[in-house]
Amino acid sequence: MAGWIEASVSVLRCEEGHTTRYLTFHSDTDMVTAGLASLSSVSKDEIVVSELEPTEFTDETGLAFQSRMNQSLGRHDLRFVRLRRVESNESPEGVTFQDFRQQYSQPILIFACPQCDCDAVSVRDETLSNYERSGGKLTVLLDRELR
Repeated sequence: MAGWIEASVSVLRCEEGHTTRYLTFHSDTDMVTAGLASLSSVSKDEIVVSELEPTEFTDETGLAFQSRMNQSLGRHDLRFVRLRRVESNESPEGVTFQDFRQQYSQPILIFACPQCDCDAVSVRDETLSNYERSGGKLTVLLDRELR
C-alpha cells in the first residue's frame, strides 16, 4: 500500500429530508488528495472511493466519473455529490482583527442532493470507524488506506 489519507464521512440533508453520506478528504495540501473522488449510493449506506482518470479532472459535474464507476462495478446507484455553491457572510471593512474574529462565521457549503437535486447542507461529520460500526460500507478502490 502506498500510504494513507485522512478522511471523514459527512452527512448531507436536503430540503426534502433526504440524507446522504459522502467522503470528505483531509490533508495539508491538495497534492495529497488530487485525483481522488468518492461516490455515494442512493439505495444503500455505502460510499465508493476511487481515482479519477485524466479526462475526468475537468468534469465539474462528476458525471463522467459517476458513469465510469457505475459501469465498471455493474451498478446504477452511485452518485457524485456536487458542490453547488458557497454562501459566506461578508466581513465589514475597517474592523479590528479582534472584532473580525468575533463576527466571523464559516462559509456554508451548499451541495446538490444526489437523490433529488435540491439544495443540501452538511449536518454532521463522523469518523470512518463510526460510519462502518453503524452499518455503513466503505469500498476503497485505491492503493492507499483511508484513516
